[in-house]
Amino acid sequence: MPNASSAANALENVSIRGLLVGAAYEVGEAYRGVWGVFGLYDYLSPQLFRVADTAIAAGTVGQWWLAEQIALQVTALGGLGFGASGTVADRAERDYHYGVIRRASWVCASSSARVPCWRRPDASTTWWA
Repeated sequence: MPNASSAANALENVSIRGLLVGAAYEVGEAYRGVWGVFGLYDYLSPQLFRVADTAIAAGTVGQWWLAEQIALQVTALGGLGFGASGTVADRAERDYHYGVIRRASWVCASSSARVPCWRRPDASTTWWA
């Protein structure tokens, strides 16, 4: 548990994204990606509340090689799901709320060639270096 002084102070967090139906695409020699329908699941539970949701979203995940050793990875998703949230501090005062939620996410990250997501045209590795 990084950054937690004890198990009681730990932040529980799980996020899962999976491509359900889609196709690969490429733009030029340096950009590759997949687009389609994704399944999403998130669970977040700091010590005071819990939030969980499942969703279905349309979107894309791509990687653009900016240089020989540097890649920019982008995820853009939007859809609908079902979520629940509530307090967990005191069992007598727990207050959960459920309902339909809108999901939108945009993530942009950089990576070195040591951890590529997709094969660069002149690289010899496909997934992990």
